[in-house]
Amino acid sequence: MDDHKPSAAERPLSPKQSASRSRTTRRAAHFRWPAAVLALLVAALGLCLVMHYPLAPWAASLIFVACCASFFVWPDSWLVTIPLLLPLTGFAPWTGWITFEELDLLVLAAAAGGYARLAWPTRGTQSASRQPRRSLLVSFLLLLFAVSLLISMLRGFTHAGGFSFGWYQGYHEPMNSLRAGKSYFMALLLLPLWVQAGVAQPRQLQKALLLGMTG
Repeated sequence: MDDHKPSAAERPLSPKQSASRSRTTRRAAHFRWPAAVLALLVAALGLCLVMHYPLAPWAASLIFVACCASFFVWPDSWLVTIPLLLPLTGFAPWTGWITFEELDLLVLAAAAGGYARLAWPTRGTQSASRQPRRSLLVSFLLLLFAVSLLISMLRGFTHAGGFSFGWYQGYHEPMNSLRAGKSYFMALLLLPLWVQAGVAQPRQLQKALLLGMTG
């Protein structure tokens, strides 16, 4: 006499369970419009900057678009690429730019490709337990520090004689406040991609970051 009892995975699903799993599958396969809109905005900002690049702007634009496509195909590769290229992406002696840098363009390309990939419909199911958890305290502290930076930047504009935009301003002009404060907002831009990668593949995230920092 066979006393084998079917496991939970072998038991047929009830109609309610089947409907719940079907809804979860549809949610995972849906196009994520907020991520898509953010990807478009970031890509537009990057293209606006790169079209004003002092050295061969059309060639720089093609490189920017190629980077966006590469980060879309390999969304976690920025964990290697950005630390690896951090010491090399500074061409201020040739371009005259100090407010905007090549690293900014690389970060924007990583964000554009990463959010576009995040918006793309995924196959299979994704349970709620795999979603990144959001801490209200951490979010509040990040927002508070962002507000403090914005106030500092405003004071910098004021003491420099008021805000005036310029591509080639120096360290004593208003745009230097933007240069000093934008790094935090660049990090915030990549933070959701970092969290998503850590939830989905924590081991790969650690290996990629270790490889980039070592390189």
